[in-house]
Amino acid sequence: MKVELFMPQGFLLACDLYYEQPERVIQQFVESVSLPEYYSGKADNEKQFGTSFFLEFQMRPNSRPFPAKKIREKYLDYQTIVWDTTDQLESIDGKFELLDQFYTEWHFELIKNISKNDAIINQAERKKYFGYKF
Repeated sequence: MKVELFMPQGFLLACDLYYEQPERVIQQFVESVSLPEYYSGKADNEKQFGTSFFLEFQMRPNSRPFPAKKIREKYLDYQTIVWDTTDQLESIDGKFELLDQFYTEWHFELIKNISKNDAIINQAERKKYFGYKF
């Protein structure tokens, strides 16, 4: 998926001074966000920092209502149960698998129930990208 971004001077200045390609820095950040790895304890420092930044970012005041509100509420309720279950598992890989399954199922239900005309998430694009059949 391609995204167009505005590159502010401060970011470009830092990339130039440290001789980094902006695309590589952004790609590396994007690859460092993983909810299952973060919550399972499987994440290395880079994924811890990337996912922490993402979670802090999403907590900012948001004037847009979340789509598929009932799906969101249902999975937020389940999330507590899933987290309690992962706390009881000793294997980090087992925790990761459970969390990966949970977040994938939540995502599938969100994409399935979101408006085809949503302003933020392109349902048809996500369905194709993730290979969802519904």
